[in-house]
Amino acid sequence: MKKIITFIIFLSLVISKLAYSQATIDFSTITYDPDFFNNSGCPTYHRFGPNPISVNGYNIRTVGSTSYTWNAPKDLSLYAWGNTETGQRCNAIVAVDYPFIANKTYIVELYGMNDHNWNNWVVPKDHYNGVFWIKLDSSPEITTNVANKCKESLSPVERTVGRYSKLVADRSIAFEMKTYSVKFSPLENKSSVKIIFDSSPIDPKVIIDNIFRLKTIKITEIPYEEESGRYNSTYLNVPFPPRGTPGYDIPIILDNPSNQPGRLVASVTANPNQWSQNNSSTGYSIKLSQLIQNLKITELVNISLMTDRPVRGNSGSPNLPCTYLDNYYSITYASDDAVINFTNPTNTAPSADINFNITYNNP
Repeated sequence: MKKIITFIIFLSLVISKLAYSQATIDFSTITYDPDFFNNSGCPTYHRFGPNPISVNGYNIRTVGSTSYTWNAPKDLSLYAWGNTETGQRCNAIVAVDYPFIANKTYIVELYGMNDHNWNNWVVPKDHYNGVFWIKLDSSPEITTNVANKCKESLSPVERTVGRYSKLVADRSIAFEMKTYSVKFSPLENKSSVKIIFDSSPIDPKVIIDNIFRLKTIKITEIPYEEESGRYNSTYLNVPFPPRGTPGYDIPIILDNPSNQPGRLVASVTANPNQWSQNNSSTGYSIKLSQLIQNLKITELVNISLMTDRPVRGNSGSPNLPCTYLDNYYSITYASDDAVINFTNPTNTAPSADINFNITYNNP
């Protein structure tokens, strides 16, 4: 036990040294003041609004379905409704002014209660959670076309994931405290993080009926860590629909290679005629040199498969080795070249173009 305690203390010290800085916006620290929301843009609604209000030294803006209660436990409640009995659909947007600096990594944590309590703490069948789109932006202002920024409304949402946009989709509808964490490694300076609690996916058969009672937003800066290239681009908050169902595909925004010094990404296509059957007759392969010339293996970072749509529990661009539609993709190395291997249970050859992203260091 002493060794475990010593290790935990040591680990805490290491983490604290690695972290450059940390900011916490704690909504429970707001002291009651009848004039607190006077400059929010929504004073008659007694809530945050499109104009900045400081909490713990950080400006907060909101638009849409939000509320604040002065009674303990204090929180900023965010609402996401879709296809409920009212037929209304709504979302909530929170923006935090914060200087995100290029070539550093940031962990953004949301802590609060996942709640459905207008149903007397009983979640009806086929009611599901909303999702969080968490994005770094170059402006702290919230752009929306809604008529009244202080009332329940539905703002347009850019439903993409990538370096500057993450998706959090939780299947569990239990009434419990949650911590959701995402990581950003910006290659350019950003001035805010925007948190959109949204009634996604837009599907008339799916009922989104959810409150998230946000207690704190924590932003931790750590030394730069390169993005893995694996992004959650699946609505894990609802049952997975049949392949091809409209409204479920989430585009993945790949890095612009010019924005990342020393790192390049090449999008390549392997057509069916380029694959050769392996000597063991257990699969097919293609040399990397057939897809991208003059690339040294020492410069290769990874190879990712570009799928037509995300796979449950994975992103739309999984790194090799991976399995997609019962086909297994892997990499082997031989004679200063990389070989992409393709196998499946029926030992059939690729019958359509297969797209890959090759990430490598620029010498």
